[in-house]
Amino acid sequence: VSPIEHIVAPAGAENAETGPANGSNITMDGESITLAVGDSKLVMKKDGTITWNGTAVAALAKDARPFQPRARLFGELGAAPARERAVRRVEAYLAAESARRLQSLHRLNAALTNGKLKGLARGVAWRLVEAWGLIDRGEVEADLAALSKVERRALRMLGVHIGAHSLWLPQLQTKKPRAFLTALALDLDPASPQALAARGARKVGDLTVSADTLERWAEARREAQGKHLAEDVLSALGWTEDQAKQVAAALKKTAPKMAKPERAERIVRDSPFAALAGTKPASSPTARHRPRRWRKASPP
Repeated sequence: VSPIEHIVAPAGAENAETGPANGSNITMDGESITLAVGDSKLVMKKDGTITWNGTAVAALAKDARPFQPRARLFGELGAAPARERAVRRVEAYLAAESARRLQSLHRLNAALTNGKLKGLARGVAWRLVEAWGLIDRGEVEADLAALSKVERRALRMLGVHIGAHSLWLPQLQTKKPRAFLTALALDLDPASPQALAARGARKVGDLTVSADTLERWAEARREAQGKHLAEDVLSALGWTEDQAKQVAAALKKTAPKMAKPERAERIVRDSPFAALAGTKPASSPTARHRPRRWRKASPP
């Protein structure tokens, strides 16, 4: 089974004493669904289908999320207690896979839950967790500017990368985590931040672009020092010159505007303070400098 096509784990992998061969498993026949002990394997395919030893037995539920990967069984076979046990077993497998595949997202969420993150860093982390690990930097630019060195270091230690245009968790953008997130996002609006993050993409104006490509484009622009990017550079990014112009225009339009400094208060000419405005502070008397008296060198 290709690791890109499927996400595979032994059914009893979480049992440290008995090992993977003795985990509780799902069995199905024409009349019932039962849990059995034996050497078997649960597999979640990229379309969200879950198989037991090659047989499709369940799928991700529509409300499945990274921290609550719920499942629904196929068909109406078996008594209710057996079905409930089967669902719990599948969901336990999914939860274990989520914790393993989405390590950085779970670690960041744990830092929020246990209070490890403090101050403004909590707000930034919360936005990342809610958006499944990828957000527009402009959304949190004010918070980033106010972060202390300690808070920035805490985010970096938790795997957060602060790029020129995006904040993301790089671990989630590898093949297996992305496959898991993509399966979870199948029933979401494709334009939602979570569905885009599952693909490693984000909105820039009306465009949908890869966050990684966006950062490589920003780096290429810095190296070009204001000059137009060469055609081969844009080709390596997979963009045309027109697409690059659209991205640049969209980023310029959505860039956070800096607050203007407050204007100095104007003094009314006839006010009591007008006379004081033209006065100069009294100069302090200059101290007299005594001439330095040089000591005679003592004879050798």
